[in-house]
Amino acid sequence: MLKERVTDLINRYEYSEEIMTAMDVREELDAILDDEPWEEPLSTDLSDAIFVYVNNWRDAQRYAGRCDDGSDGFIEDIERIIGWEK
Repeated sequence: MLKERVTDLINRYEYSEEIMTAMDVREELDAILDDEPWEEPLSTDLSDAIFVYVNNWRDAQRYAGRCDDGSDGFIEDIERIIGWEK
């Protein structure tokens, strides 16, 4: 069920008319991980991707946007982790 919910989230991010940012995806992904039973290694990989993204985002905030916030890499990581294909 975890993979299906994350796949639905990425489909909404990529194809929906709803405008979503990587931060929106991170927030919903946090909620999904809280709701769903832990599944190794999927849950760990998704949690690691969130951790890396949040650290990159904080660095971008600290340096007033003069460095990459990691949004594109975060979405690519999530897509790779769940095996999502365009």
